[in-house]
Amino acid sequence: MKEEQIAAQIFEEYGLSISTAKRAGGWTNAVWFNEDVVLRLSLNKDSNRIHREIMLSKMLPLEAGYPENILTGVIDGYEWSLSKRIIGTNLREAWPNLTWKQRTHVIKQIWDIMNMIHTVDVKKVSDLSANRPWYSSLDADEIIHRFKYYVDKEYFTKEQGEILISQLIDFWYILENNKVYLNHGDITMENILCDEDNILSFIDFEHSCIAPKEIDLHSFINLALFDEEGNILSDDKNPEEFLLYKLEIKKLIAPILKQVDTSVLLCGFAILFHQRFFEFWLDNPNGSIIDIKPYQKILSFTKHNGGYLSEILDF
Repeated sequence: MKEEQIAAQIFEEYGLSISTAKRAGGWTNAVWFNEDVVLRLSLNKDSNRIHREIMLSKMLPLEAGYPENILTGVIDGYEWSLSKRIIGTNLREAWPNLTWKQRTHVIKQIWDIMNMIHTVDVKKVSDLSANRPWYSSLDADEIIHRFKYYVDKEYFTKEQGEILISQLIDFWYILENNKVYLNHGDITMENILCDEDNILSFIDFEHSCIAPKEIDLHSFINLALFDEEGNILSDDKNPEEFLLYKLEIKKLIAPILKQVDTSVLLCGFAILFHQRFFEFWLDNPNGSIIDIKPYQKILSFTKHNGGYLSEILDF
């Protein structure tokens, strides 16, 4: 494949062989680990996301632990960067082996680092980040048109469509008048490296955006309180430990959730986030719509205030 040929060329120039490299996961970038370095190669030609992210990394707080960049370049229109490798474990892999006490320690660190990122001067990074989340254009006319389309196709009733659009109109009003911050934009377990229950690094800032910090708050809540299937966390085997875990998270987020603007923005970003994945399903429908998680998540906001986030908003 072409990306492997480019990777081989980069490694050779750095004095390494592609034969010792290990291919890792990646959505918009191909990633390889090779001894003490990490290579990221854009899968999209003529993109400048990697360059912007490296420039942004120079503005990030040390607490974010962003990997030190060694080299960057472009080959045949494909951006790439070579960075020092942080020896750690992807949080998604580490999480199942952690106790609730250890998970609490991890979540508190994520919260602190997230809030440190929000202190970055947005004026200094305005040209290095987007002004919207990766999953939505935030264009009101465009999104309302899509929800009306859903009603026309009978995915939602007319009443359900009106409820969702009404909530989004409230969301846009507050959005236009809200303070903005630098958001990581994609805080997931896959984008966090750790050593057992110690956070080492936040990686992949390519979806960073300057917007209300509820974008990151939504990601944080999904990470801390929902499982991979989108179900709210529970633990019947260790109820007392799990309760303590939830109480610690409540201490972190309850004060900010009491603000009306925060709850409206949080619900708006949640609807738009799941709309994106609903659109993915519409592009390639498989199975009954009733069984599609993103659809169910959106539908929940037509049934009661706060939708599937109602239990959390009541913290």
